[in-house]
Amino acid sequence: MNESTQQKQSAYDPFLDERMHHLKQPTQPNGYSNQDFYHPYGGKMPRKGKFVAGLLAFFFPGLGHFYLGLMQRGFTVMLCFALNIVAIVYSVSLPGGGSVPLVVLLSLLVPAIYFYNLFDALQCTDRVNAERIYGIVPEGMTPLISNGGFAFKGSSLGLILVVCGVCVLMFSVNPAWLQFIFSSGGPYFGAVLLIVAGLFLLLKTRNK
Repeated sequence: MNESTQQKQSAYDPFLDERMHHLKQPTQPNGYSNQDFYHPYGGKMPRKGKFVAGLLAFFFPGLGHFYLGLMQRGFTVMLCFALNIVAIVYSVSLPGGGSVPLVVLLSLLVPAIYFYNLFDALQCTDRVNAERIYGIVPEGMTPLISNGGFAFKGSSLGLILVVCGVCVLMFSVNPAWLQFIFSSGGPYFGAVLLIVAGLFLLLKTRNK
């Protein structure tokens, strides 16, 4: 065996060869290759089932994301859903039944969070499978696995936890000014919340 043949054999990388072969395969209209990505040094990555993810998300918000491995995303959905229910119960338990517009707004957030959790879990299944099986994410899809399934970094997620902890503490202590906000200032609080959410969406769309 001559020296050039030995150099070719030593430079051969089965993983790189498999990737090059995968990239040369024709793609489907959805951006996926016709063949699953296979790591030559390991087994085939299992797919995450859409039915299972949707079923778990149907039972309780956030469970579908946990099944997909998106722990931060699922935990945030669970936290928002639970805090919304706590805010409704607190508002109704106030003397006079609380502010009707605020109770209606908080009640509408319950199905909004629930169905967002359901459809988001179904959509995240495609992106998670693309990262796990094909090794790439098709154009137009945001990577999920690398950041725990959420756009927030660790510091931002910590800030969310701090804010939620403060809210739970305020509901437990029940100060007079908080009762005033939920009883007398409820309509203004709901209006300000909608205005802030609308401005946030406008600024986010304009920055794209």
